Amino acid sequence: MTGIRIGYVMAEAVTVILFLIGGTYFVAGVLILEILLPLILKFLLALEISGMEVKMHTRSACRLGQTINIEVHVKSRWHCLATARIRAELFYENKMFQVTEKIPLALNIDKKEFSLSVPWKPQMCGGAALKISNISYYDIFGLNVIRKELHQMQQITVYPEKVSLRPISSNQQKGRQNEGQQVLSKRGYDATEVFDLREYQLGDSIRSIHWKLSEKFDTVLVREASDTSNYDILILFDAGCFSYGYKYGAEVLSAAVSAAASVSERLMEHKVPHYLGMWAGNGMFIRQITGRQEYDDTMDTWMNLSLQKERGIGLKNLIAEKSHSEYRRILYFTAGFCPDEIHQLAKDVNVTAVCILEEDEDIRMSERGMCTIIEIPVLKLKNSTQNIVV
Repeated sequence: MTGIRIGYVMAEAVTVILFLIGGTYFVAGVLILEILLPLILKFLLALEISGMEVKMHTRSACRLGQTINIEVHVKSRWHCLATARIRAELFYENKMFQVTEKIPLALNIDKKEFSLSVPWKPQMCGGAALKISNISYYDIFGLNVIRKELHQMQQITVYPEKVSLRPISSNQQKGRQNEGQQVLSKRGYDATEVFDLREYQLGDSIRSIHWKLSEKFDTVLVREASDTSNYDILILFDAGCFSYGYKYGAEVLSAAVSAAASVSERLMEHKVPHYLGMWAGNGMFIRQITGRQEYDDTMDTWMNLSLQKERGIGLKNLIAEKSHSEYRRILYFTAGFCPDEIHQLAKDVNVTAVCILEEDEDIRMSERGMCTIIEIPVLKLKNSTQNIVV
């Protein structure tokens, strides 16, 4: 627009020079028209804007990785003579990761009522606010611009995407001493209730083989049994929104949330009760998950929480209050490398730490005592299936 104005001023300067040289009525008329045209256009532009309405609408919820359409609707009382273009910015403010994203919008006005559909693919999960801001109206020659704010905001919840993390039974008698009695794993010993079927892996008990189905599918399948009588599994998401830079961190953080949510949902679908926890703000949010309604309610709560700045605070709090001893197994999810405090958990608690990394390397796994650390690059998380022992 600056170039158009400069060109127009130069045209006026040439007209003035011609008028001073020639002094004809025609040149004088052109000069007067050139002076009045911007003023007339600005008056008409302001008049048309006063009768123009801009609205935005989109879905109230979607899943991460899904493309949705943001509909921008413009309606005018009359056909626009002076107004030609509208430019604006669509602001996306994520509550969970405290990140703001701007999407430029441009609309050409050629009739009284029209809509613009903007395809948008969220790059991070969490609750967010969408609003149109910095609206600029331009006249047909680009000589005038009038800015106006739109006080409309829409809330949208972007739920975690499903990733291929599969919880499997440990098939081992692990537990802790409690008042002189051994508390065994609550899954893997009830052959009457099947948790899942999967291919045989090295170390599986021969008694868990499902012989009939193995013969039918021509591969060795084993049962994963369950006993849903106890709540002794904690899934803890504990990451910080400033652990990575904003440019790349959103994908890694969202992937870590998706990993924790996917394992919880898979356990819920197989009727394995557990606790789902997240450290956010200044406190720990732990909810019991026994069915779909509890899982959905917990996800709604999660998406509208704000992460702390640094990861590991939830883990430190768990150790300080010694509340980790209430569980048989803790599944710890974070973005980035695992905090060293993970090894301070009581020796009688089985810990599996799943760390989602930005780097593009192979999946790495290490064991130390009763702690297993699995480091998964974000691309591997989305493109491969990884078993998580429960």
